[in-house]
Amino acid sequence: MTRESQTVQRILDSALQHHQNGRFFEAEPIYKRILDIDPDHPDCLHLMGMISHQAGDLETAADLIRKAIAIHKTGVSYYVNLGTVLMLKGNSTKRKRFTGTPSRSDRI
Repeated sequence: MTRESQTVQRILDSALQHHQNGRFFEAEPIYKRILDIDPDHPDCLHLMGMISHQAGDLETAADLIRKAIAIHKTGVSYYVNLGTVLMLKGNSTKRKRFTGTPSRSDRI
């Protein structure tokens, strides 16, 4: 492991501690710092996607997780989390499309 990758790993460990303890506002800038060093860091892209998911930004979440998958195709948790985001995104879209009132037969 190179010195740079060791530094990135230490920074990532710090961000993960914040993230796992629900301190998303503290974790996010650390993830961004890592992406400044290594824009193709798959774990960091995935975790930024998860923060976006947790903040309700499903479009950004899906995009970031897809980028992580493109780089690290064997990251099983990436696929699981992408599936979750896409499922939620689909449900959200369906809810937004519903604008009508129940029909008379639905009210009975």
